Amino acid sequence: MEEGSRATSSKLESFMELVTELHAEGHRALVFSQFTGLLALVRERLDATTLEHLYLDGSTPAKRRAELVERWQTGDAPLFLISLKAGGTGLNLTAADYVLHLDPWWNPAVEDQASDRAHRIGQDKPVTVVRFVSQGTIEQAVLELHEQKRALAEGLLASDGGVTRFSPEELMALLESDGDVERDEDVAASRPAVACVVPAKKGAKTTKRGTTRTSPRARAINTRTAQGRQEYDRAVLEAVRSFDHPASAAELRELTGGTPLQLRASLSRLGTEGLVTCRGNARGTRYRAT
Repeated sequence: MEEGSRATSSKLESFMELVTELHAEGHRALVFSQFTGLLALVRERLDATTLEHLYLDGSTPAKRRAELVERWQTGDAPLFLISLKAGGTGLNLTAADYVLHLDPWWNPAVEDQASDRAHRIGQDKPVTVVRFVSQGTIEQAVLELHEQKRALAEGLLASDGGVTRFSPEELMALLESDGDVERDEDVAASRPAVACVVPAKKGAKTTKRGTTRTSPRARAINTRTAQGRQEYDRAVLEAVRSFDHPASAAELRELTGGTPLQLRASLSRLGTEGLVTCRGNARGTRYRAT
């Protein structure tokens, strides 16, 4: 919300309703957000109630972090507000039996790691994870991107949980490849991607440089990668259109969660399609929808 706006936030209202119910039932919850500004708004709402809460973000000193963890584990505060990047790893917070994510992060593995703060040794209660998503916003596009990333991860892992095994022919082809495989900069920009080739069978049509073919596993993985790029491009385009002024790369990354390399590749594709244009000024390059 803009500063000074009198508009209410449906997400904050839903959050306050849920945490009030959880407190009444004796539950304790970790509350994660990638935006410290949103956590500040949550703190304002909580300060107006009797709900006690702890707070940790990237500016919290290491000694203070340890004190907060100890207070959470031994105290009875119902809520612990945590910045996703600052507290998503390395903490043991098993006193919680609920984990609330106020906004989706582009990488589902980061959210899963944050949720695992409550799934540590010593946890003796079931843990429930709740995600808040605003309907009709870019957050829905981010969730669709989650599905693409999870599908890609499943494609890279075997059913037994181990890393997918390549055949000897595929491994030899990777070692002997002379670079005659078609290169796709977009695939490289949206890791992970796999391109495997195997030697041509006897009797196959050949060229001066030989014949190669892509393995079915590599084709399937590259197809999912291409789908993930399309989903991310849609998220970037929606983010660009959401601004009433030309958006900077930093603003777009904050909304889409992509890396600088992913964002540059996406903006390049969208620019080629004539959907996004850019211009430079004293503050750097900014982008707008055409």
